[in-house]
Amino acid sequence: MKQLELKRNSGKSLYQQIYTELRAQIFRGDISAGELLPSYRFMSRKYQVNVSTVQKAYDLLETNGYIERRHGSGCFVLPLDSFEFFADGVMLDSVEEGQSESENVIDFATSTPMAGQEETSDFIRLINELAEQRPHALFCYPPTRGVPALIEVIHRRLVESGMSVGEENIHIVGGSQQGIDLICKSLINKNTVILTEDPSYSVATNCFQRAGARIETVPMEHDGPDLNAVREKLFKFPIDFYYTMPNFHCPTNVSWSREKRRELLSLAQEYGFVMIEDDCLGELSFHDAEHRAFRWEDTTDSVIYLNSFSKCLVPGLRLGYMLVPGRYEKKLILAKFSTDIASPAILQETLALYIQRGLYDAHLTALRSVYAEKRCCMMDAIQKSRYLSLPYPEHDGGVFFWVRLPEEIDSSELWGRLHHQNIKLLPSAVFSHTGLLKNFVRMSYVGCPTDQIGSGITRIDAEIELMQLGNQTKV
Repeated sequence: MKQLELKRNSGKSLYQQIYTELRAQIFRGDISAGELLPSYRFMSRKYQVNVSTVQKAYDLLETNGYIERRHGSGCFVLPLDSFEFFADGVMLDSVEEGQSESENVIDFATSTPMAGQEETSDFIRLINELAEQRPHALFCYPPTRGVPALIEVIHRRLVESGMSVGEENIHIVGGSQQGIDLICKSLINKNTVILTEDPSYSVATNCFQRAGARIETVPMEHDGPDLNAVREKLFKFPIDFYYTMPNFHCPTNVSWSREKRRELLSLAQEYGFVMIEDDCLGELSFHDAEHRAFRWEDTTDSVIYLNSFSKCLVPGLRLGYMLVPGRYEKKLILAKFSTDIASPAILQETLALYIQRGLYDAHLTALRSVYAEKRCCMMDAIQKSRYLSLPYPEHDGGVFFWVRLPEEIDSSELWGRLHHQNIKLLPSAVFSHTGLLKNFVRMSYVGCPTDQIGSGITRIDAEIELMQLGNQTKV
């Protein structure tokens, strides 16, 4: 166990700091499964805190499944699933801490937008307007599939973009993540095989795995997955679903080439598997480049399409939608009903009006401009960095970069060291299902002020240099 670094004037309680530090060491393997933690009194004397403070931190570790108390023996660290537990824990911290707006933190981890004053004022005004005109509609159960007004405006946007889709295919859900959860509840079991890329969005793949699915992976290339590897997998065994984010893929930010999109859709039709397409970043293209989703090309109901307003508007809405092939509609709508009956009517009606009034399109235009400027700033800083590089060509949009570190640098160790300095990013261990990708990080500019991007990357360079010097000393 390594020395804890407690900051008494940080505004964060000491027991929370002890909990966070110990949990991070358990994630990184600094504290091994089965290891006995120091006693309350030892920790109290060493760090000059009350015994009750240590006990409270240990209580939280036990509650969350990191340790167990053995009567008369002490507190022992429980084994973790080295990928699933670590990945979900780090992503949970990224989401929760990404909302904090702390002035002392350089946050390259969160890709969550914060609601600005204009968006907040617009939503308050629209909610008040709806409350005056149609109060009953806002506070009764809406249809499980979604309120008609929101389905109608989403349908209109999709048709105007060139997609062939019926209103009956649109289902309102609590963001893309709930869509994934509903798929798990209704379509996945212990015999299901899902193919995805390595790296991939671990919150989704872990959700599939907990539902019983077997996850298989193929390498990601600069323009999409390695299709030869996909064919090899299909030759060896049947797959049921292929999960991906073809536009500004998480975490690589790769957008698939049109050739690979068409080829994989052709393979889906030939081999009978279904694409689960998460397109939550598809509208964040900065220069009107064409980023059509699989669903635009699908003519045989081979795609379950997911989209969300969380990344492009405000995450607190928790609204998104699914485009569901007819044969799955009954199962998915029953799964939605058993989960929460329906998404809140007040939020659906407000979002429908926000889109109808043209406010969403105006917001998107402004957001793309801000993100394009911040992306350019981060790109410039990475290119000037001594130790960071980009493994793939630039795709002009999205919310993050997939960054390569020197081969000898373990990104999880770097993540832990930077965490102590209030610099946040996400290590490749969060996204690599195989565990083979160790020297990459995902860095987003969404939660970091533009004037801090350059200094943050300079500090990352300095920490990598210290790690290299330490490695040389060990040799």
